[in-house]
Formats: sequence, structure tokens, C-alpha cells
Amino acid sequence: MLAHYGVVADPARVADPNRKGSVENAIQHTQGTALTGRRFETLEAQNEFLRHWEENWASKRIHGSTRRQVEAMFQEEKPHLRPLPVAPFRMFTEVVRTVCDDTTVRVDSSYYAARPALIGSQVNVRVYASTIEIRDRHTHALLRVHSRMTYPGSVVLPTDERPFNPRGKPPCCWRTPVASVPKPGRSANTCSMPRDAPDSAQCGALSG
Repeated sequence: MLAHYGVVADPARVADPNRKGSVENAIQHTQGTALTGRRFETLEAQNEFLRHWEENWASKRIHGSTRRQVEAMFQEEKPHLRPLPVAPFRMFTEVVRTVCDDTTVRVDSSYYAARPALIGSQVNVRVYASTIEIRDRHTHALLRVHSRMTYPGSVVLPTDERPFNPRGKPPCCWRTPVASVPKPGRSANTCSMPRDAPDSAQCGALSG
């Protein structure tokens, strides 16, 4: 998240309020000054009131600690502020997985191609709402991107990457091909094939 927004975390010492930014009290100040005893029919009405309050009172007041006008300090900082990223930060869950002997990793009962990660190595897997990202365990470099499967037991693995047929079935017995987000320069020829082995029988999957 810090990298996405281009910022640096600067933790403050415990029980050392002088090291904390004065902006920390903004929400409490707004709630205790502008909103105390007031009720609004809609969120839009509250926001309109707060905009008027900010422009006509809050920004013009003299700050209690710095003894300077709030708006004047903001105008000094404004040239150093950067616009927010165009794309919002995408929430994800990150887990650690071990690459199975068929070059896949298991995530939520489905299997995803992990090459160029080596068999037996561990990788980081970022699970988004609709996609799966497989990244190098140490450098976090992006290795593969796949559409997230909703059918348990799906195998997202291009046919030209299959070192062997785990089920011993001919290709005609595999399930209908499923969509995947291919790596640049690689075909998206993938298929979905059920695996009936229990979780404990699959290669080591470690929680992140």
C-alpha cells in the first residue's frame, strides 16, 4: 500500500505525543466542534455543512499549537503534495504456497501454473477478488497472473507446460478449457481438470 501511494511510514514512539503529527487530531476536532449536537438527513447534507464549516471557520482559525492560520500552513505544504494514483489500491490476501511436481500451486481448491518458479520452491500468491498473482518469494517479482477460478478442483495450466498427465487421462477426458490471463508472449490454452485428492494429499501449502 505504501508503494502504491508513494509514501513512507514513519512510526512515532509510544507515549511520545510531541513526535506525532498535529494532523492526527483532525477527526476528533471535527467531531467535537462541527458535528456535536447536529443531525443530518443525508450524508450529502452533512458533507455540504462540513465544506461550509471548513471554508468559513476551520481553515481560517489560528492553530492552538503553532499559533498560525491553518489555511496559510496548508498553502505552504500544497506545492509538495502529489495527486493520488489514477487506479485505486486493490485489496488482496497474500499466502505462501509450494510449487507442486506438476508446476502448479494450490489456492482455494484450484491449481494455477507457477512457472518459471521451480518445483518444490515457495512462492507468494496474492489473491484478489477476480485474479491470482504469483510472485517470487524473495524479490516479489511478478511471475504469473491468472483469472481466479470459482469451480473447485480447476487446473489452470497451459497444455505445453504439462510435464505429465497427473490423472493418466487422455486430453479428451479433460474438462472444457477455462479462461486465464496469459503471460505476455504465451498462449492462453488452458484447461480445467478435476482433482479428487484431499487437501492433505496435495503438495505442501503453507498459510501466509
